[in-house]
Amino acid sequence: MSLPSSPRAAAWAAGLALAIAGCGSARSGPTPAGASSPSAASPLSVSGDAWPVLLHGPSHYGAAMVAGPTSAHIRWQLQLGGPAVPGAVISAADIAYAASNGGVLHAIDVGTGRELWSFNGGAEYGNDLSTSALLLGGGEVIWPGPRHCVFGLEGRGRLRWTVRTPGDPLTPVIDPVGDVLVVADATGAISGYRLGRRFAIPRLLWTRRLASVSYGNPAVAANGTIYETAGDSLYALSPAGQVRWTLRTSAQVEVSAAIAENGIVVFGSDNRDEYGVDPSGRLRWRVPIGNFTYSSPLALAGREVVFGNHSGQLKTVDSDTGRLIQLDQGRGQIWTAAAVDARGDVYFATRDGLIYGFDPAGHRLFAFDAGSPFDGYPALAPDGTLLIGSVAGTLYAIGG
Repeated sequence: MSLPSSPRAAAWAAGLALAIAGCGSARSGPTPAGASSPSAASPLSVSGDAWPVLLHGPSHYGAAMVAGPTSAHIRWQLQLGGPAVPGAVISAADIAYAASNGGVLHAIDVGTGRELWSFNGGAEYGNDLSTSALLLGGGEVIWPGPRHCVFGLEGRGRLRWTVRTPGDPLTPVIDPVGDVLVVADATGAISGYRLGRRFAIPRLLWTRRLASVSYGNPAVAANGTIYETAGDSLYALSPAGQVRWTLRTSAQVEVSAAIAENGIVVFGSDNRDEYGVDPSGRLRWRVPIGNFTYSSPLALAGREVVFGNHSGQLKTVDSDTGRLIQLDQGRGQIWTAAAVDARGDVYFATRDGLIYGFDPAGHRLFAFDAGSPFDGYPALAPDGTLLIGSVAGTLYAIGG
């Protein structure tokens, strides 16, 4: 079922310079050969066709700049040796970086599904947390892996450094204002690190304990404000790690926040409500969504924000008002986020094991039954291939 709507906004651009730079040793697998002045209301986008971090950009804003699949043609599938819950990320060179809860990060050629190299983090990890690596402009990879470690890997998976966190690390992000690596973890701690030159070991600048637990990956606005969900709250922190304000809900928050084009920060709570908050911390709107949400929002150009819920509904809302623009109905709970392409086509998967594609008018493009639940977040490659991993451990590549 779909509600009438204007088409989802699509392509977006604004430059983002990415660069970066200690826990224990880990084993590496075989390695075959082969900006204008920012404002408080500005989200961050990523230029080019890459999908370098979970939810595409550091502020969880924007759709891919490529056209995704219109049918459920399985280009290839690859077993990752454990539940493929961590979301894949993809470089501009069409190399995907995907991990499983088995504790191994894989670099994969998107065109063929061939593994280029792997890095073993030394233990199993995770649960149903969808976290991703962070890709840097020089080919470096920052991976939130097992043993409470964040690994800094060079081009072919060679370990350069590790950083230990109090709990399972969430997806790292870079604050471009202070050139700071921001790392949160599942215990509700969040830290900032000074990036070293030539990918040297990062230096700890600050640490804050926000709550007893966190499931949200931090998002960063163009002015360096960091938004993190922890406990029952949304926190706004300065680039120096000072808490600027806190907005509490009446239940645990189990999603990340997204920063919309108008600066409104959107997130959901286990009280079955979705929230829109302006950059000063004032509640702009609060709307019931009918069920729990473990689906982090993705913000699009034109003020639209899209997220799922436990009723199998993917909702597109106006971030100014919370007004429902469109509803795409799937079967089963949606724990994944959405991926949106340059046409406005939207992709998501459900706990009933189905991968869906819908066009901007809400017409279903395809529904592929993979036979296993999905927790991990999808990503779109520069060639338009859709990548998403299942709880059964299979990474699916859907495309021409």
